[in-house]
Amino acid sequence: MAKTKGAVTINKEMQLRWEFDNMTSMLSSWATWGIEQQKYNAHKIYVAVYRSWKIPLDGGYTSLNACLSKDPKSECTEDHAFSGQLVVQFLMDHPYLWRGNFEKFLELMKWGASTIKVTKDENNALSKKTYKIPTIEKYSFLNIKLIKDGCGAVNKFPVGAMPEGWTKWEKRLIEMH
Repeated sequence: MAKTKGAVTINKEMQLRWEFDNMTSMLSSWATWGIEQQKYNAHKIYVAVYRSWKIPLDGGYTSLNACLSKDPKSECTEDHAFSGQLVVQFLMDHPYLWRGNFEKFLELMKWGASTIKVTKDENNALSKKTYKIPTIEKYSFLNIKLIKDGCGAVNKFPVGAMPEGWTKWEKRLIEMH
């Protein structure tokens, strides 16, 4: 078992340092690549970082259907509130937010690892809306009701603060698809 350091294991922090270096080295080529090559490279980083790294949003959020599940172990999963691949693409398009500052990079990667417990069917539907619907609208668009643990229903996307430029960038990306 790896030693833990907050929500990040020592092994995960080392892996994130490698991805920090990888992403830094890709910056000089990033803008010259077409969108498909950018998505390909972002996906490789997503696989390395986010598939195994899930951090429940502060306070814990669950979809109503996941709360009502009779078999949560087999019917539910942790949905990344933000597509990990989109987070990587965003960071590569906005290097001034993190370049040369591993702590800021780590903060942004943690933001990208935020999860909400949903049913597997909801997770599948949410993933199909990436590049089609802005992240902050996906749950309401799909009529997925969210519950904050211990507080009840929430009527808006549970992440209030986005990194500078996220909303405008994501809308432009959706228009390109």
